[in-house]
Amino acid sequence: MMNERTRNFQGIRLLLLLGIAFRHIQIPIFGQGNLLCTFFFILSGFLYVQPSSLKDYYKKKFFKMFPSYWICIILYYILLHRSINWNILPHIALVHSFVPSPSGESYYFKYIGVSWFLSSLLFCYVVSPFIYPLMRRIRGGQNIIFIALLVLLMVLFRSSKIIPLDYRIWFFYISPFWRLLEYLLGVSLRNLLEGSEQEDFRHSSFWGALIIILYLFAMNLGISVLYVSLLHLFVIYFIYCYKSKFLDIVLGNKYVVEVAKYGLAMYLSHQFVWYYLYKVVETPRTLSMVLAVIVGFLLGWIYSMVEKFVCRCMKKK
Repeated sequence: MMNERTRNFQGIRLLLLLGIAFRHIQIPIFGQGNLLCTFFFILSGFLYVQPSSLKDYYKKKFFKMFPSYWICIILYYILLHRSINWNILPHIALVHSFVPSPSGESYYFKYIGVSWFLSSLLFCYVVSPFIYPLMRRIRGGQNIIFIALLVLLMVLFRSSKIIPLDYRIWFFYISPFWRLLEYLLGVSLRNLLEGSEQEDFRHSSFWGALIIILYLFAMNLGISVLYVSLLHLFVIYFIYCYKSKFLDIVLGNKYVVEVAKYGLAMYLSHQFVWYYLYKVVETPRTLSMVLAVIVGFLLGWIYSMVEKFVCRCMKKK
């Protein structure tokens, strides 16, 4: 649910998706891809709102994710003429991120390369209605302790030898279980902020711009994803609590919020559309990605129009 305090996060989500897209062609405009993914999971947890109806909640998530994803798979085969293999079935069901495999490139990224992300995010959404009531029992400053302990647990887990070397990429990058821990960091931060009295702190555009510039600079450094998680939390805290005209104009304007609605289709389609334009049509590399991003947003807009038309027809019946 979007309100004045969370409106700017729609712009953040859009920047994250664009950053990941361009990182796939080795142009890190907003930082390292793995750090951007981590921020997205933390932010998704921060923005979660407990639904009043589980049936409506799961129905909404299904129609938001699966039809557009299946359309992208069809387009993938049409454009690239790929052969169909039995191992596409877990991909179609969006459960492939659950499967431990040492062959990351040949399994998780074989079809729609970024679909592992959607698979793990879907898992977080599915379990949220059951975990969230438990998280709400953590009161006030206890959330700080919870965040500290969770980050410490993640540091210890990553530095240990519990996960075999061949499966570390799967567990610490792909698996929904690890991503759920990042998601819970966001949930806990929101609990902390909502459990305390919040004032509307207003700062000049200079401070808003400075925070974002320093943050993007840090994202391009070779910093551990675990320590950057704390930086993610700070930036989310700043944007939520401190109002900046610069951030409102850049991240929360109506055009950015509108375009962000179609970000999922862009994210799902950008890789294979780029590959088709770059390898088959032989369009220059960077221009291919720019065009792929534009095509992705158009696909999202078309899908939203079709979805609205179908919903209107169902209501009439």
